[in-house]
Amino acid sequence: MNKSDMVDMLHTTNNTMLKYELINALCSLGFPPESILDQLDQLIKESGRSHIRHSLSSLYVLEKQLEQRKNSRIHSKLQELLLKSRSDFKCSVVVACMNRTQNLSTSIKSWVLKPFIEEIIVVDFSSKDPLLENKDIAFLHNNILIKVVRVENEEVFNLGKADNIGFDHCSSNFIIKIDADYVVKDIDFLNRFFSSPDSDNTLLHGDYRFGHPFSGFFVTHRKNLVNFREDLNGYGYDEVDLYARMHENNDTLQDIPFFDVQKYLFHIPHGDNERCENYKNKTFSSSEYMNKSLCKLKSDTHPSRNSYEKRGDSLVYKKQNLNKIFCINLDCEHDRWSKFEQYDFLERVSAVNSKVNPSVIDDFGLELKPVNLTHAIYFNRNDGAVGCYLSHLKIWQRIVDEEIPFSLILEDDIEPKSLEALLDSNIIFQDYEIINLSTRIRWDNNRTLWDGAESYILSYEGARKLIDATNFPKLLDKIIPEVYSNIQEEDFISFCNKPSIVTPVDKFMGYCCEENANDLIRLNYNLYPCVSLTHEAEISYIKNAVNDVNVWDLDSKQLSLIISQLT
Repeated sequence: MNKSDMVDMLHTTNNTMLKYELINALCSLGFPPESILDQLDQLIKESGRSHIRHSLSSLYVLEKQLEQRKNSRIHSKLQELLLKSRSDFKCSVVVACMNRTQNLSTSIKSWVLKPFIEEIIVVDFSSKDPLLENKDIAFLHNNILIKVVRVENEEVFNLGKADNIGFDHCSSNFIIKIDADYVVKDIDFLNRFFSSPDSDNTLLHGDYRFGHPFSGFFVTHRKNLVNFREDLNGYGYDEVDLYARMHENNDTLQDIPFFDVQKYLFHIPHGDNERCENYKNKTFSSSEYMNKSLCKLKSDTHPSRNSYEKRGDSLVYKKQNLNKIFCINLDCEHDRWSKFEQYDFLERVSAVNSKVNPSVIDDFGLELKPVNLTHAIYFNRNDGAVGCYLSHLKIWQRIVDEEIPFSLILEDDIEPKSLEALLDSNIIFQDYEIINLSTRIRWDNNRTLWDGAESYILSYEGARKLIDATNFPKLLDKIIPEVYSNIQEEDFISFCNKPSIVTPVDKFMGYCCEENANDLIRLNYNLYPCVSLTHEAEISYIKNAVNDVNVWDLDSKQLSLIISQLT
């Protein structure tokens, strides 16, 4: 079909979509813009807002042609049409800032009064000198060109908290997220990437792999938006994780890495020290690595957030409270406890010593009924394992009896510096019943396996469920327990229906977190591995003192010997 035929069809067809396609084709073929403009104007009037965005690509091509031809009258008309056609395309710009006022005052001026930008939300994240004390920012705020949202009482910067608040205050369909040092040179990237009818399904973002400092920039429709994680610590990996979860939220999302972003944005240069100066961790490479590790482990599509409230003209976050911090310690292990005496917030719990008193399980009204051969071998080789379980059970019962909302439970073989790191972290625990903090988490066939019970946060409801599961292990009867890979014989599985210890305490808590656990005792859990064992504790004190061999490492001959003794 030649140009003449296309023009004839444009005048005769009543199909709105076909008219747009014809105009788009004519624009692409370089048809004189003066001849198309009136047709496009009439089409926009006739089609209404339901089809109006189909004209955007045509308008964009025409605009470029008319710029080159210097036809001011037609160009003015085209600008009018552009605004009319894109009346439904409005953007909110979100930028968060803590103390980097000079950069912000420079960059923010470049974004005001730009086409398609309806509002600019500036989150002042507890800057030492409030942003509104800067005359340039105050001028923009007072003249309703930007909106400044002040957050009080935050000691260090938290990108997730800050940007999520910005998203909360957006009213436009599209969101542009920028950093305080991003200056816009050319807003035309919005025309370039968001002119098609399906641009609602587009994510345009910077990418660190291209070697430019714009990974903190993105544009997308708010329907695609998920919140940043607020529990990461220090600089790095926030956006990479966010983009991955956006795709989980919408598996048809069109991902566009903005590889030539430097044509449109300018980054005010600064060093790594400035990147990290408002974080607690001043080494961005280490914080980025730790954040990446957390996100790779478990990152929910819609992560938990910290709650906040309005106080006067500012926002203030509600503080989480660990009501109790328990540390389990055998009476004979004075050296272990000496490392923790400096922490006056720790409550020592005297551990149950089943090595000294093997019948102590009777005092708790429980029996030892291993769920399978593997666990039977474990208890046979580790005569302190029963006492370890009972020590934790003591604390669970206290939590329930005293109605303690949230407790941190530790064993005395953790590295004390790990405890300090945990207490300084941004962990969110208020939405979970249990959080495993151990760095010794394993995976097998996409299954999370708990190794060690040395560190976890437990809620009142979580403690109640663990007690219920102890009293009626049959509630776990759909769980497939772990087995030693070297066992060739058929491994029986039998969760009993009376109060019993059926597995080591760490495996037990892990089983209660699995999807197949009964609803009555299944735990809402999270993983936040930040607490490690001391070097000396790599071989746990609950192992048999005579045969100090990890049962998971036994060979077939050793296992067969034990099996013969048990059966």
